[in-house]
Amino acid sequence: MEVERRFGRSLAWMFGCVGAVWLVAVTAYVLLPDHNPPGQCEGIGWGCTLTPRDGVLFAMMFLGVPVTVGTVVIGTIWVAFWHTRWGAMATGLSAFAAGLVVCIAFAAALAAG
Repeated sequence: MEVERRFGRSLAWMFGCVGAVWLVAVTAYVLLPDHNPPGQCEGIGWGCTLTPRDGVLFAMMFLGVPVTVGTVVIGTIWVAFWHTRWGAMATGLSAFAAGLVVCIAFAAALAAG
């Protein structure tokens, strides 16, 4: 019974970290201005730039969602392998870190071509 409880607590730590990252992103979206400084046009292309709020939304859609899904999948696999060897917090935090590192490395490799 203790093994199943540790598995669940490890997943809770991992999902808590994912939720904290999304909470920071949503807070940034809410607090950043929705306009550019005077003299800068808004939008993508033709020398224009996104507003700070739109930039966060753009990053959340095109980076946040795939990285979150990948982190959850890789982190769950990590927890399945390591939940009996470490404590719940260590397993959950290391699962989050491992998933995040693998997904960011994969995204960087795709961006590099």
